[in-house]
Amino acid sequence: MRIERHRIDPGGRAELRARLDELIQPQGGETPVCGPGCPRPALRDCRRDCPEIPAALSSEPERYPLETGIAPLAFELTRLGVFRTCWSCEGHNGPDGELRKVPRVWFYAESVLHLRVLAEALREIGFAEKLRVPWQVAATFSDPDNPGSAFSLEPNLTLVSARLADLQGDMGVIAEKLGPAVTHCARALRSSLDAPGCP
Repeated sequence: MRIERHRIDPGGRAELRARLDELIQPQGGETPVCGPGCPRPALRDCRRDCPEIPAALSSEPERYPLETGIAPLAFELTRLGVFRTCWSCEGHNGPDGELRKVPRVWFYAESVLHLRVLAEALREIGFAEKLRVPWQVAATFSDPDNPGSAFSLEPNLTLVSARLADLQGDMGVIAEKLGPAVTHCARALRSSLDAPGCP
């Protein structure tokens, strides 16, 4: 079976350009990444190692602050300006020392194109940085009675196994490289969209 190329009408092309531009030139630079309620509102202090992130990115900071290990990745995903993080886990071993919970960040997304660019950026980081395992964007949901979809940035352990320390090391590399990789992938896709002969 041959997969026919999707034809893009002129209005759709403009929408795709606008969505890619959201990643190339993110908005919201007037406030800190964690939002206007950040306890350290100076923009020069807005970075992924800020100790305020676990509380500032949580909807219930007193009861459920982010775990410190996953906070930088949740911060960088939020910094992209098009995803809204909603849950995270830094990963945990069980009492036997074996991996029980993998590191992941759940988020909401309005655009499938943004998800595609994020997935491409993860592959690019994986190749360039020699991550221990491939990371992916997976569809998920929060509750059985909630029809809304969420997505997860997580390691793909279907073909490989890894120790928690390896996954947490990957997590730090992804947090460091995510912004530039997403921008690069969005620009490449924008260029192909503008190329003569693009359907």
